[in-house]
Amino acid sequence: MAKQPLARKKPQGVPDHGRTPNKAELRACIEAHDLDGLIALMEESGRVPTVRQAHKLVNQILADEPETVYAWGVAMAGRQEWAARFAASLLFGPYYAEHKKEVQRLLLQLADDENWGVREGAAGGWARVLQDHFDEVYPLYQEWVRHPSENVRRAITLAVMPVVRDAAHGAERAEACLRLLEPLLADRSRYVRKNLGPFAIGVAILNRYPDLTFSMLEHWRDCYDDEQVHWNLAMALSASGGVAHVERALAFLHTLAGDERRTVWRAVASAARALGKKRPQVVVPELKRWLADDARRQAAATALRYLE
Repeated sequence: MAKQPLARKKPQGVPDHGRTPNKAELRACIEAHDLDGLIALMEESGRVPTVRQAHKLVNQILADEPETVYAWGVAMAGRQEWAARFAASLLFGPYYAEHKKEVQRLLLQLADDENWGVREGAAGGWARVLQDHFDEVYPLYQEWVRHPSENVRRAITLAVMPVVRDAAHGAERAEACLRLLEPLLADRSRYVRKNLGPFAIGVAILNRYPDLTFSMLEHWRDCYDDEQVHWNLAMALSASGGVAHVERALAFLHTLAGDERRTVWRAVASAARALGKKRPQVVVPELKRWLADDARRQAAATALRYLE
């Protein structure tokens, strides 16, 4: 009998999907200033694309009523419907200059929401504020990166990604973004670390600014002997940025592979395995050379187990 695929586990707080309202229904509610009706349609759908479409239409239809849009955002942030809170998180970015304290409070509130989808949306709001008011809010984000809530700390890792992708300012802000993430390198929260090294650094930043990123990885490796820091450094090379610079990634992983701490050498093995699946002709021969090194044999053998 054929083996049945495992069902994907739905993230906690994401509702079941219902009927998807059409664009005309959303538009009619917005034009009638019927916020309750709009929320009901978004909640009935239960789909993130519906909420994003409603957000886009609100900004288009109410373009001449910015204070109405902002008031809707504040109102939705306090609603019990997850879709309302998600939509609220998308609305605040353009209104930071006029409502700084309240936007700060609401972004923190939404980033720490019990609903996974709302937290995802809030990270986008954080990114918009950081993009539009970088010099002003950067010191604030330096405080929030040490927030007691892992949800808030994780929002920082996601917020930097659109900033470094910005064609106009990404290059000049990339190093500052890496330094903003630095306090999170030693963060033990699983929710933070799975988004930091492999995702924010390894996908968003390393792909675009390899020289800068490798330089920072080397600096952090030499400055910190913390095993969680070194885990993040290794895992940053497991993603697409490491694949794009595989020889350089392997040279860096070689320096970590001799670490006797299980957390570190297993991260090296995991990164090497990920690279090997994409570039086996480069990675496998290098790992076989590591087998001759007593200090690195364990990491190499573990990675090769999945590549041969």
